[in-house]
Amino acid sequence: MLVERTLEVLSVRGELLERAAAFPGRTRERVVALAESEELFYRLFPQHSRALQLIRLAGQLAGAGGDRPGATLQRDSRLMLALMDTIRRAQEQRDLVLPHRRPEELAFTLWALMFGTRALMYTSIVRRQLGLAPPSGAARGCLDLLLDALQWRPLSTEWDYAATRRRAHERLLAREAPRARQAPG
Repeated sequence: MLVERTLEVLSVRGELLERAAAFPGRTRERVVALAESEELFYRLFPQHSRALQLIRLAGQLAGAGGDRPGATLQRDSRLMLALMDTIRRAQEQRDLVLPHRRPEELAFTLWALMFGTRALMYTSIVRRQLGLAPPSGAARGCLDLLLDALQWRPLSTEWDYAATRRRAHERLLAREAPRARQAPG
């Protein structure tokens, strides 16, 4: 029963990711949509998300899986492929210039930012010591800060990414967004 539920939840994550990867608009908007799909998944399934983080860490530390990737690894691979495809398109369209860096390095950095943010966002340090509330807003701000620092056009001072996030929720994540709004965070 637990395995079936986990696979069902992973299937939802895959669907959200696929819709976000097909988001119409600029390349940076697509990255924002991907981040929003991850945020939405986390809000809909917080316990499963935390369990998947532990499974992912344990599997990576132990070298589990060998040549046969599990369901979690396959989903993460899809996210990485979507990120790398978006980064390459951004380079082709000259929205992003990565001198001395490979697209894979940036894809890893974005993935690590999303993963780490989810792992830390509800800790007492984030809320009490750093005063970052709501954590999802802080995560969005961190993503904007990083993409602006990379000069990924259009910059957040040149584009309304809050409108992009609303559009992502309305067009791609409409079925799930109302349930996520009721979730904490």
